[in-house]
Order: sequence, then C-alpha cells, then structure tokens
Amino acid sequence: PWGDYGIRNTEDLEDGSTETIFDYKDTIFVANRRLTDEGVRETYTVINRSGSDITFADKEFGIFTCFNDNYDKAEVCLKEKCHSHIWFAGDTAYILKKRRSGKSGGVGFLLLSGTSAGYAVERNWDSNDRGDFALLFKSFTIKDGEELQFETLLFPFID
Repeated sequence: PWGDYGIRNTEDLEDGSTETIFDYKDTIFVANRRLTDEGVRETYTVINRSGSDITFADKEFGIFTCFNDNYDKAEVCLKEKCHSHIWFAGDTAYILKKRRSGKSGGVGFLLLSGTSAGYAVERNWDSNDRGDFALLFKSFTIKDGEELQFETLLFPFID
C-alpha cells in the first residue's frame, strides 16, 4: 500500500542486520536489511493479523528501491548519476544502474523471491526529475495469522 503506513520501530539486531517494522491497518510489514558477501539483502515479511484473509491486487503492494533518478547539472550527472536499465517480468526482475561517465561498474538490484507485476515511478513532474522507482508485485493472498516473504539483493558489479 502506498504511503498510508506508520513506522513502529527500527533497530539494529545482534546479527548485524537492521529491522524496521511498519503497521498498515491489521497488517504488519517487517523489512530486514543485512550486508552479505554478495551485497545488501533485504527481506520483506508481510504478516496478517486481521482475523480474515487479506488479498492484495496486482500492483497494490510495492517496495521502493533506493534509486532516485534526477539530473542537476551535466558535471554532476557525469560524476554521480547512472543510467537505469529496468526489467520487471514475473519471477525475473532487476534494475541495472550503469555510470553515466562511462567508467566501469555500477549497481544491480535483483528480485530473489516474489513475483513482479511491473514497476511504478513516483515523480515531482520536474523536467530534471525522472522519479523514484517502486517494484510492484502480482496479487497475493495471506491467510489470517500467516506471513509471506519477498527478498531482494542490491549488489555492485564490474562490466
């Protein structure tokens, strides 16, 4: 659900990960972020405490990525910005961020578990702002008292 949530708690856990808990109506969302040898793994757990089954329609549930795509000045773009190559199609979803400067390397974002229904862009509608990207999921139902997990990986790459 877009926007209408409350952050209940954020804490650093003993295993070195960071966990943030969000409340939305009778649903709890837990985001866990941990650094691994591969990159940053994020696990999103959706917990149903409503007393009945909850169904999220296609593209109703999404996760914002950490990629804001805007343009300040040419010299800033060449040093600090990336091209976004985006593919969201079912079980295969990724974003590849390549440096605008042409230097080798960049950042990748990969959906490890869950089924993508596409992506959305939230914009300020300024010609220099291409927006923030959100990974949107296919419809799913969670029975009362059950939970469902999605996992992503943010990683560096050399091309």
